[in-house]
Amino acid sequence: MIALIIGLTFFKTYAGVPIKKADYYTLASYTTNIQKSVNSSSSRASQNVVYLAKADKLPQSLQSKTKQAQKTQSPQKRVNAYQSFLRGVAHRLTNNPDDQVKLTNQLIQNAHL
Repeated sequence: MIALIIGLTFFKTYAGVPIKKADYYTLASYTTNIQKSVNSSSSRASQNVVYLAKADKLPQSLQSKTKQAQKTQSPQKRVNAYQSFLRGVAHRLTNNPDDQVKLTNQLIQNAHL
């Protein structure tokens, strides 16, 4: 019973993968800002993604993907950079390869990439 209460209090599921609530809301913010950045070339949205990646203290390799997406003029290169970034984020959240794939696919779908 206590485990259930703790699970409901501190975890949510994203694509059927249990993750911390804080990570859940961060993922929602990433996908929202990435979607805005790709669909409207919004510099504000791409700056938000760069800021979030830095604030989350993600590895420099992932932060560079957000900066690459921000700087490129090519929509396809921006999409590719964001897909790579989201894949890296998913890999950091779970060690299970099947969950990584599910999480990555859902993130890409939610960001409309």
